[in-house]
Order: sequence, then structure tokens, then C-alpha cells
Amino acid sequence: MHVFIGIPFFNTLSSHDLNQFGSAGYNGFGVLDMNLRFSRRRLVQAFSIFLLSIIIYFSGKAPVSVVSVIRPGALAAPKTLTPSAEAVSLPGAAAGFPPRKAPQANPDRSDPIMRLLDLPPSPPESAYEYANPWERKNPPPIPGDDAPVKQLIQYWTRTKHSYPPDSPSDKVKLRFLVAIEKDAELIPDLLRDDLLPDLPEAHDRVKEWLDKRPLLTGNNKDQEDLDEKWDQDRARDWLMLHSRYLRDELIERATLLREVVGSIQNEKELAALAKLDWERAQPILERHVTAGSPRYAALALSLQYKHAVEVGDSTQESAVRDRLREIVADRQAPPYARTKAGDTLLKHDWPGRNEWYLSLFNDHTLARMKENRHSLNPLMTPLMADYKKWAPIVTQLIGHPNRTVHDTVVETLMSMYLFAPETMRPLIPWISDPKWSSAGDNMPQDSRISRERLMGDGCGD
Repeated sequence: MHVFIGIPFFNTLSSHDLNQFGSAGYNGFGVLDMNLRFSRRRLVQAFSIFLLSIIIYFSGKAPVSVVSVIRPGALAAPKTLTPSAEAVSLPGAAAGFPPRKAPQANPDRSDPIMRLLDLPPSPPESAYEYANPWERKNPPPIPGDDAPVKQLIQYWTRTKHSYPPDSPSDKVKLRFLVAIEKDAELIPDLLRDDLLPDLPEAHDRVKEWLDKRPLLTGNNKDQEDLDEKWDQDRARDWLMLHSRYLRDELIERATLLREVVGSIQNEKELAALAKLDWERAQPILERHVTAGSPRYAALALSLQYKHAVEVGDSTQESAVRDRLREIVADRQAPPYARTKAGDTLLKHDWPGRNEWYLSLFNDHTLARMKENRHSLNPLMTPLMADYKKWAPIVTQLIGHPNRTVHDTVVETLMSMYLFAPETMRPLIPWISDPKWSSAGDNMPQDSRISRERLMGDGCGD
């Protein structure tokens, strides 16, 4: 004696189903993505029907009725079992249970199972439950400034970004400001990627949002509380570094600098104070200049020089510039100090700057500095800022009769290959002539600049 129960099987989505899905997924993006959670939900429903059928059968209270089609939009109209449906033999059939034929599906909506299947699928909780369309192999076009704001937010808060990091236009940032006025819960995601405009209106909206949040100490290890604490800390830091709010805390941090290998803790706070409140920053900068730390002095002098340029104080600008040039020329100074001074001078235009920059290639130590496993090379600063302008000028030094100048240029261009691969082309002669340059011969093996790397990058093709 055998009992036969039809096995549910899955059909493809109908056009009605696709329309239903589009309204719950990426509607308006021009992209339709399969909802994996949706499929799992249907699979659970099918399995539940199967278990209920077994329970009902063995309880003897009702005949077995199994829906043979599980698909979105068609659940309200199940198909009847046909002879072509697959069948399986259940355990216990050999124990003498009488055979029963699977009856036609009952369209009576008083059946609780059928009422359950009539319910529409719930919409997704968030677009992040599906694959981000811009993370795909063939992403959709980058949305324009006038695209729907939801689309812009999804794009600019995506997980992957270009390098160097891109940024939305001022128009888009203003639209984000309007968006947070309507929905303040967007603030954490927009602050994470610095997507709000640096305007008093944005400062006020973020401050209002922060004031309404529950005060957290960080002692609770619950993940939601940790995420909330992280969002609040990010909002506080953003306000402190951009606005009139939290000024006393900003001053306290700017005063308490601490050297770490390769950088200075609270450097960004000191720079923010110099930008937001020069009168209160100036005495703090003076103390850092005379504190006896070459790193503190280079940082403070750089901020003083930047302020002198902005306000047009040519006397102060010239005096501070001379001190920064001395730091760059001091081979005993920490790499951080030499790089900070060099970067500052090369980011601003002044009489004789270009000649001074080219003269630095006679100092090979500038291209070989390293601190805390990070390579530092201030000679790259102009090239990174304006490659089209400086590349032709710098490459003219290749083949310079002074071998140090030639090798330093080669090392600098090799350091640029990740940012501008075209810098490799002037170095092609090195492939056929190993003696063309000795760049990198005295560097550690793990960071050596060599012709082998050049050949590995395919320039010899």
C-alpha cells in the first residue's frame, strides 16, 4: 500500500510578478535584481505546506491537499495536480495504511493555508538587502545631478569608491541637505562619506539630530548601541571640525598633540582650529613651534604659512617660508617634518618655487624617506596636484649629467605608477639597459624601485 503526495515545483516569474517585484526592489533605477530573500520565503511556504499535509493526513481529520505551483503572483490560483506531477513514497506506507488519491486543489478560501498563500509578499526592508547595482560587473550609468535623490544617496554611499576618492558636486550636496531636513535619519550615512555641504544650515541640522539622540557611554556591548555610539561620535567630530559648535573641545584637542610614528595625533583638530578661529589658534601654534619637537614645529609652521598666504601677509609668509625650507634641507629631521614642510611649500606659488623644486632632485634622501613603514616623498606633491604641467618639466631631468638627479627622478616617477601609469614610459630605456639607472639600489628589498618592477608592469611590450 502506498501513499502518493505531489511535490511542489517552481515556475518562472510572470510579467505580473516582475512588476510586483520592481515596485519592491530597485524601481526607477532601470535595473531588476532577483530577490534572494523572496525565493527563500516561498521555499519556506512550500515546505510548510508539505509538513502540514503530512500532519493532517496522519491525524485523519482531512484529506491531503498540496499546492503544486509556488510562484509570486500565482499563489492565489494554484494549479491542480496532474498525472505528470512527480510522486514519492512516504515512510510508513508498508505498515498497512490505506491508499488515498490526491484530490483536486480546493479553491475554497476558507482554507487557512490558501488564505496564507493569498497574502502578497512583503517589501524589502532596505535596498542594501540586495546587490548594489553599481557594484556589478556592468553597473548602470552614474546618476546625474538631477537624478532622484534616493538614487544619488544610494550611489554616493556605495561601498566601493574610486581612488583618489571622488566627491559629488556642490549641487548634489545641497540636495542632500534638503533630504536630511525631511529625513534626519539619513545623516549618519551621509556623514560617513562627508557628503553634506559645509554650511551653517547643515551644521544646525546635524546638531539638532545629535541633541535628540540618547546619551550612550559605549559600555553596552550590544551591536545596535555600538553602531549608535559610532554614529554619534562621527557627528560630534564633524561638527567640531566644521562648525561653531563644540569649540572648547576642539581647543582642548588642538592643545594636546601627541607624536606617533609617522604622524601626529590631533593634527586635524589643530588645522581645523586654525581655519575656524585664528585668534585662539595662534598662541597654541606658537607653543608648538617652540616645544622642541621637529614634527610639532613643522606642523605649526605649515599652518602659519597657509594663514599668511590666505590673508596676504607677505612679510610673515617670507619669514615662515625660510624656516620651512630649512626643515626640508635638514637630512637629520624626521621624515614627517621634511614631508610636511615640503608639501606646504609646493602647494602654494611663490617667486622661485619651480627652480627650488627642481633643485630638490639633487637630494636623493627625499625620495627614499620612510616612517612607520610608509614611504614619504615630497617630490611627488606637484606631480600629484598637476601631472600634466609638471611631468614634462620633471622628465626633462632624465639623463641629467648629475647621476643623483637622474636617479632621483627615476625613483619619483616609479613611485607614481599607481596614480599615473603613464609615468613609466620615460623609463623604458631601463628595460634594455640595466645600468641606465641605479635607482633603489640602496633601498630595503621590500620597497625597492627597480627595473624588474618596471618590466612586470608591462612597459616592455
